[in-house]
Amino acid sequence: MSKIALKATKREVLGKRLQKSRKEGLIPAVLYGHGIANENLWIKYLDFSRAYEKAGENSIIEIEIGDKQMPVLVYDTQTDTMSGKFSHIDFLQVNMKEEVEAKIPLEFVGES
Repeated sequence: MSKIALKATKREVLGKRLQKSRKEGLIPAVLYGHGIANENLWIKYLDFSRAYEKAGENSIIEIEIGDKQMPVLVYDTQTDTMSGKFSHIDFLQVNMKEEVEAKIPLEFVGES
């Protein structure tokens, strides 16, 4: 499987001022993990929707913030109830030397 890469930028804007950036095609996100401080991020909507279509919630994505690259999982997504568009994303930084618990969707095919 090929690596899925995603670029992010740090964000300083919090609260109600996020709506303007959402209209510009950016999604607010947060990155957290074991032993690291939380980071607020911006992700381009189109880039994330393409990466999410390939990776889903159970594949590792390489996220690039400035000159740092780190493996992450999409831990949670929030969507707008009317449009169905992503409104917020939670990323979990993965330590490749530790076990991680993840939700894996099962799809049963065929007849019993």
